[in-house]
Formats: sequence, structure tokens, C-alpha cells
Amino acid sequence: MGYFVLQIKTGREEIFLKQVRQWLLFREKQQRFFFPQRELIIRRRGKLARQLRPLFPGYIFVEAEKIDPELYNIARFMPDFFRFLRDNHHITPLCDRDLALIRHFVSFGEVVGRSQVFFDDNDRIVVTNGPLKGLEG
Repeated sequence: MGYFVLQIKTGREEIFLKQVRQWLLFREKQQRFFFPQRELIIRRRGKLARQLRPLFPGYIFVEAEKIDPELYNIARFMPDFFRFLRDNHHITPLCDRDLALIRHFVSFGEVVGRSQVFFDDNDRIVVTNGPLKGLEG
């Protein structure tokens, strides 16, 4: 299966997923829609709160063999949809480095936890643990 990307209105990822899953419920075994999220601890007004934010804001990923005409037409007419990547006439799956990056984050589940980092003697960031380990630089 390949990974395809839809660009949508930023901040509307959850709403878009809910709507598209309702429309494509009868095809749920043919494709899987998702957007990786990251867990953040945000301080507001002196209080700490856990929040989930998209790892790639404005992008929804589709795991499927191909984008067939039915899937294309349903997604294209959804509110908040902009385009497929590369473009609507040349829909291409992720490959090479982009594919490796998405598979790396998907291996942690749909919610990516926090990484532990520190600065070394040369003021470079070193990741000791978590999803960003191995992605330094």
C-alpha cells in the first residue's frame, strides 16, 4: 500500500476526517485516513494543559493501493479540501525520504509522544529518547 496526501484547511483535520469517514464507511477496508498528532504540554495563565496538535498541520494521509475515481470524487467535494499532492491531475504516493519519515512517525501510533533532548558541547541538539531519535539535523 502507498501513502497519499491531501491538503486541507489547517485546523480542520479532525472535522475533515470525521466527514470523509462517514462518506466512505462502505470502503473502510480499501483505504485508511489519518493524520499524526503530537502531544504537547502548554502553559496558559500559569496552568499546564495537555493538548494534541497535528504533526503536519493541513495534511491528511491516505493509506491505499491507489486513489481511484470514487475516492477522488468524494474527497474532492468535501468541505475544506484543497488538493491532492502532487496535484489533482498527477496524484502520486509518497516515496523515498518522505515515505520513510511518515512510516517512522506512524510506527509510534497516531499520537506521537514527546522526545527527550539536550544541547551538546557544540550547541547542537541531541535526541536521547522518543520519536525524534535518529532525526537530528
